[in-house]
Amino acid sequence: MLTPLPKTNTDSNSNPIPHVAIFGAGISGLKTAHECIKKGFRVSIYEAREQPGGKCIGFMNSGLPYELTHRQMFSSNPVLLNTLKEISTSEGDNLMTKIEPLPKAQFVWAQKNKTVHFSQKHFNVFTELIYNLKSAWSMLVDGVPIKDVYWFRTRLSAKVIQKSDMNSPVSSYLEYDKRPLLASFLRKVLSSWIAATDNTRTGDILQLLLNKKIPPSSLSPATYSVTLNGPINDTLIIPWYQYLKEQGVNFHFNTALKDIKLSNSKCQYAILDNGVTVQADFFIIAIPPYQTLNILPELKPLLKVESVKSHGFQLHLKKIPSTFKNKSIGIIIDSAWGLSYKLYHSGKYNNTVFAENIQATLSITATRMEHAKGILYHKTLLECNQQEIHDEILAQLGLFSPEFNDCFFNTIQAGPGALIVRKQEANNPKYKNWFKGPEIVDPYGNAAHWLVQNQLENPTCSNGVSTDSCLASNVFIAGEWLNHPQQKWTVPSTIERSMENAQLCVNDVMKEATLV
Repeated sequence: MLTPLPKTNTDSNSNPIPHVAIFGAGISGLKTAHECIKKGFRVSIYEAREQPGGKCIGFMNSGLPYELTHRQMFSSNPVLLNTLKEISTSEGDNLMTKIEPLPKAQFVWAQKNKTVHFSQKHFNVFTELIYNLKSAWSMLVDGVPIKDVYWFRTRLSAKVIQKSDMNSPVSSYLEYDKRPLLASFLRKVLSSWIAATDNTRTGDILQLLLNKKIPPSSLSPATYSVTLNGPINDTLIIPWYQYLKEQGVNFHFNTALKDIKLSNSKCQYAILDNGVTVQADFFIIAIPPYQTLNILPELKPLLKVESVKSHGFQLHLKKIPSTFKNKSIGIIIDSAWGLSYKLYHSGKYNNTVFAENIQATLSITATRMEHAKGILYHKTLLECNQQEIHDEILAQLGLFSPEFNDCFFNTIQAGPGALIVRKQEANNPKYKNWFKGPEIVDPYGNAAHWLVQNQLENPTCSNGVSTDSCLASNVFIAGEWLNHPQQKWTVPSTIERSMENAQLCVNDVMKEATLV
């Protein structure tokens, strides 16, 4: 017989309208709440952190951009744009006003001082031909043999691809073992772009590479890529949170899911880390995979994801270096640490004039933090102290030269959710869920560690966890790391995938609610 804990949070359990308890207030949690409200449920969200957003962190700090990573989104995805349109703001409009087109992007070889610019505007026959020629030229610049370039283009344009191939590892479908220089180029591009690995599903990669073949959404601007016109907290997370509160969603912060109690194949209640029990008709777990595994150990045989250490850094510029004057967003192909970048201009970004007479901020994301060694100190990012990271990133950007010294306001700063602490502090319980890097020596000679709060969890081709994989009929899962049979957008590490999986999750909840 179940014995509930004495303190209980039901959020008015006398109400006959079905109650959904959601654990996690990242993109997946917010989107599941959004869909549940549309379906007529009562909704409560429980979040371990003190604010919503999860890995989506970005705001103005002392008048300058400060973020975990920069964002590029795909305008062909209707779930993303429709959701933004549905979120009304206090100004009387909706979040589509926070979207702006990305008209161009770049591939950069910093050590060769070469750049290839790609138009992101909607194609006609001529511009599509130019785009494909530039893609092929980029591969040749990187040393891919012309026969492999031709083979890759043929493979990419195949009209029929077997389902078994679509579900195979990309390294198998694109023959990484037989074509090492092609494999090297694709690894650099795909890891920097979406943190893909050799085991990422082929279908996911093909959707990314062929996203310009997808018919644009009716809400789409005339570009294939879009971005937010300000920090993600200000332009998406906080307005969405306020909208959901106005729709009746109850938020509870600084409280995490600890366990669920099952009886007769149903969850009777959930237990929070503060000892409070939560009763609801349906429970949605929207937290990272390995935390989910602690709650639902039966998922272990099904769970196949790879953790990728990825984090952002900001370089504030007193003036824009000559090599970045015509750049906007792109990938540094020859960077050891998988660097990508986005340039924010004072007066344009967030309609804000930056502090300290800063002209622009270069937001840099590293995706190969754990294993790849840099070109200056021959260390991984997590083995470097602050000054070494500053030097190393500048070198990989092609900016480690005295001629650029007067461009920089200060040293490169790590974005929110990553910091170096002394060895003793690294064992503080408040960092128990943070990734701890190897021991390093800080600039003062102290033993220290990098601590990283967030990491990407990308599903492999063999991941078997879906929204309804829990043994309890009223417990569901949401997250970008799920593989759902009805997914249409499957590109990993994207807000679009998180949103679509959340929508599919709520559809499954509705089916169960109808049965009940």
